[in-house]
Amino acid sequence: MLSCCHIFLQGSLQGLDVEERLLRLETDKDSLHIQVSVLSDQIDVQTSKIHDLERVLDDKKNVLESTQDTLSRVLEKPFLLEILHFFCLLVILNFSSSFFFYCFGPVGTPDPFLPRNAKIGIDDRDFKPAPETSRP
Repeated sequence: MLSCCHIFLQGSLQGLDVEERLLRLETDKDSLHIQVSVLSDQIDVQTSKIHDLERVLDDKKNVLESTQDTLSRVLEKPFLLEILHFFCLLVILNFSSSFFFYCFGPVGTPDPFLPRNAKIGIDDRDFKPAPETSRP
């Protein structure tokens, strides 16, 4: 048979268990609130990044559509493509002639760094056969 003191002690111990559990639950609840607020902030940041990327994607789509429209208009009129090709060839020719002039000067202009009577070019007489070496 249980005594009155034993029942009182048992009830008070159970009360301590309940209070400890309540205290633990309160701290867990506070911790969960903090975690939820941190996760909410991260979601806000990620949402903002997604919106920025969607705007960039829309801009790139618009540029692509514009480029495709321009290309289709050029391809509809082949003479424009030929003119563009001719223009590119002229630019290349102009660049190459400018480069040649920069490197070698105008054709027929003497090089200021060579003596007056210097021969430009290679003469066959300048080449001498290499002496043969005896092989062991």
